Amino acid sequence: VMAWYNMQKGGAVADVAKATASGNSSDAYAQLMEQPGGVVTLDGTEPVLGNPAAPYTVLEYADFQCPACAAVTPMLHDLVAKDPNIKVIFKNYPLSSLCNSSMNRVFHENSCRASTAGECARQQDHFWDLAHLMFKNQTELDDDGLNFMASQAGVDASAFAICMADPASLDAVRADANAGNALGIDSTPRLYLHGIAGDDWVMLTAGPEGAELLVRAHAAGKTLPAAPPAGSHPRH
Repeated sequence: VMAWYNMQKGGAVADVAKATASGNSSDAYAQLMEQPGGVVTLDGTEPVLGNPAAPYTVLEYADFQCPACAAVTPMLHDLVAKDPNIKVIFKNYPLSSLCNSSMNRVFHENSCRASTAGECARQQDHFWDLAHLMFKNQTELDDDGLNFMASQAGVDASAFAICMADPASLDAVRADANAGNALGIDSTPRLYLHGIAGDDWVMLTAGPEGAELLVRAHAAGKTLPAAPPAGSHPRH
């Protein structure tokens, strides 16, 4: 169970809501974030959900075979739908030694192929369409399932097949995983937020609802505390 479950009743989000109601919320916002465990690096190819010019960015690292990632995905879509000032960008973090050098075993056997399929769909501007289907059908991520879902997502089958066979496609997935490893990621989903601390990113510890509270407070001109050091909050 990932740290984003802190958003549940009685968690960090509830604590901030109580503190806000009492007029003493500034320090409470620190529960919603930490400093990243490394430097967030982007290569400009990340799929974007929402307005590319939105001033606040949520970066999601996810594995298409991860149940918690599937659960958090609709929350991120809702977040963007509710606030046009927030966009979401995506990077792969497959929990499998087949394409992630930090994994010591093949934990999710289809996650590398699914991530490669997402990369190939991205090249045809259909990433979010295919991602939606893959997260909804996590038991069908073998090659037959991926080909079928790609066709349902509007991906050209011939170009998709060529892309899936191209080693460069898997290399792009490995590059995402390496960027995640440089951040100290060891589980998914992992979420980061940019726009509330100047040029710095913060790691979200209470999921999309935490992002919503932080963005709302920042946009309203509240003085937010500095993000606590990495590892300040317990992992669940």
